[in-house]
Amino acid sequence: MLLNVVGCLEISSLTPMNRLAVQEASKRWVKVPGCHRKASVAGISTAFTSTAIAWLRFHHALAIDAPPIPPYGNVLPEYIRFVADAKSMTPATVRGYTSIASRFLRWAINRHEYFENLGSTDILDYIASLSLAGMKPGYITSVCRTLRSLFGFTESRGWTPSLISTGIHFRNPPRSDPNPKGPAWSEVRRMLSARTSNKPSDLRANAVLLFFAIYGLRSVEVSSLLLSDIDWTEETFTVRRAKGGRTQRFPISSEVAFALNNYLVTGRPKSECPNFFVTLRPPFRSTAHASLRCIVANRMRRLRIKSPLYSTHALRHSCATELLDKDVPMNEIAHFLGHQNNRSVGIYAKSSKASLRQVADFSLSGLR
Repeated sequence: MLLNVVGCLEISSLTPMNRLAVQEASKRWVKVPGCHRKASVAGISTAFTSTAIAWLRFHHALAIDAPPIPPYGNVLPEYIRFVADAKSMTPATVRGYTSIASRFLRWAINRHEYFENLGSTDILDYIASLSLAGMKPGYITSVCRTLRSLFGFTESRGWTPSLISTGIHFRNPPRSDPNPKGPAWSEVRRMLSARTSNKPSDLRANAVLLFFAIYGLRSVEVSSLLLSDIDWTEETFTVRRAKGGRTQRFPISSEVAFALNNYLVTGRPKSECPNFFVTLRPPFRSTAHASLRCIVANRMRRLRIKSPLYSTHALRHSCATELLDKDVPMNEIAHFLGHQNNRSVGIYAKSSKASLRQVADFSLSGLR
């Protein structure tokens, strides 16, 4: 396939090439007759494109296409810079705000050529269109929250003449759910103690699961872990919190140390990537958040773990609920999970039978 990629791309040396050129080459490849092609035309084109892009990326020869010009010029870029820097939002939250704001601006530019002409009526019409399209109330709440933030920012810059933001009202969904969102702790322990192979994928998964279940870390915090964050002499590791930018140090239990060592010695490929968890195939880079979620979900489903959610956050909920059931004070749990205050722990308290008892000191041994 690589020989066909080179032939259809018509290149004699590795020079930067964009995705459009690859797509044009795939169209030429589809027209080439050959008995080896038994798949559909769409499948053939997809196989060619994915192979070509992976090969070019491996050789750092995949040119990055220029991003499309956003509607209303610098309104969206300036707002995203504001929420990312001034508000110190996590990358995942910034992506969510970007997606919602850009969709609204693409819709709005068909109504008004100039941003300053937008008004409350336009926002109400947009929200009404989402309701008619069948969007869930939770998503509409997120849209209202984002638009209120967007117009509050533009008003502070003088780009919007009237106080539009104050007219955007929304009802926050309840923060406390009476039903648990993660599996029971007995199910978590069964998952952590399950026998696995010595394949790199399983060794990486074993270590990843411990970080989510024992320490209740967020996916971005696990993805951002560096090799230098592990202090084997002190038997501790450092976490950069996704929210607030603080750092915390945690002790490494013997169970976690065993899994980490197995992954480093046998499972982790030799790579100059500074991240602790890296991809299984080159070019080696940090394991993405989506991949971490898939690792957790796949292991949970393979072992038939019963859980309302199959995600990294489900294990964070299980960790918090177990700490509450073990009578750990709520302020200790808030600090342990990287929350700014005790109020956030109330999210987990509704599903705990011992959420209000304030006794004992925190110990990792209580998680066993």
